[in-house]
Amino acid sequence: MEPISTAIIAALLAGAGNAAKDVAGAAVKDAYSGIKAIIQRKFDAGSDTCEALARLEAKPESKGWQEEFVGALDRDGVGADQELSEAARKLMQALEASPSGQTHIQKIVGNYNAMADRGGIAKVTVTRKD
Repeated sequence: MEPISTAIIAALLAGAGNAAKDVAGAAVKDAYSGIKAIIQRKFDAGSDTCEALARLEAKPESKGWQEEFVGALDRDGVGADQELSEAARKLMQALEASPSGQTHIQKIVGNYNAMADRGGIAKVTVTRKD
């Protein structure tokens, strides 16, 4: 995945999650509405991207809908779109400036991943069955 695609996907996922909440500030809602309008203008209403976005908005915490949305964006090749890239940058700036503070997005892909928080310890043990 290209860096631009990653930024767009992260901004949309964070924006979809925050714009759906009443606590999101006006700047976040406006930036999210702007990026959503660009997507709706550039892609047909029945496209994978628009349908995946609608599902994600209905349930932004769903890992399945997030993965489907990421796949739809990849299939539609959004990484090279400068207008979407700029809109994603503005949304990320609005999220960082929101009252809830900075939003941290981490995407882990693959098997055997571990993550620790607040001084914890994470361990992955992989054994081979013979």
